[in-house]
Amino acid sequence: FPYTPLFRSTDATLQVDDLTDSKLTATALAQSLVGEGVTVSNVTVTGANRAIGNFTSASNGIGFNSGVVLSTGSVRNVVGPNCSTGIDGENGQPGDTDLDTLVGEGNVTLDAAVLEFDFVPTSSSLSFQYVFSSDEYNEFVFDFNDVFGFFLNGTNIALIPGTQTPVAINNVNNGNSTGTPNNPPVNPQYFVNNDFQSPATAPIDTEMDGLTVVFTATATVTPNQTNHIKLAIADANDDELDS
Repeated sequence: FPYTPLFRSTDATLQVDDLTDSKLTATALAQSLVGEGVTVSNVTVTGANRAIGNFTSASNGIGFNSGVVLSTGSVRNVVGPNCSTGIDGENGQPGDTDLDTLVGEGNVTLDAAVLEFDFVPTSSSLSFQYVFSSDEYNEFVFDFNDVFGFFLNGTNIALIPGTQTPVAINNVNNGNSTGTPNNPPVNPQYFVNNDFQSPATAPIDTEMDGLTVVFTATATVTPNQTNHIKLAIADANDDELDS
């Protein structure tokens, strides 16, 4: 996708488009997830148009080189290099009730971006690769628990491998040495630190200060029957700093 004046980076490896582009549609995004030959219908998006889009990457830095991107701010803020410890886009959007459940009692989500649709699978297995990233890392771990969910027929399948734990800031991180008391890492084997201290540069060409390794969401489905997918991301407890 060609660059536009809205890009604030000269990055030539990661290119992003969003639904402010009239040539890109929610249906096209849904179809790109399921591939050719799979029927999609009832496609809806919730949230700001600049928070939902797609990307291509020549560098394959995050683990795959194309896909859909959802943001709690602007998807364009995922473009590297990392030059800010706190990139922020606020859309004034509400949260999501399913994500409220994931972050737990006493917490609330804001600025949700949601893509959901029906699809009819041709086989009995479903598999999606994904990465969760955020600029809440590392200094706001255990303070603002931004969260992602991948709901298949109402059940979240975006989970820490081998657990029933959802993917969120507090569940995959390198700890927070600035907390009181210091907070130890949680599942650090799944965390990639992309923070930087000048004059050093961040190792991965994205603005996000931290990200997970590539996770795979898998599930069993019944071929030739309609299923429902909902992908959702949201800020938790405040609407600052993009995930």
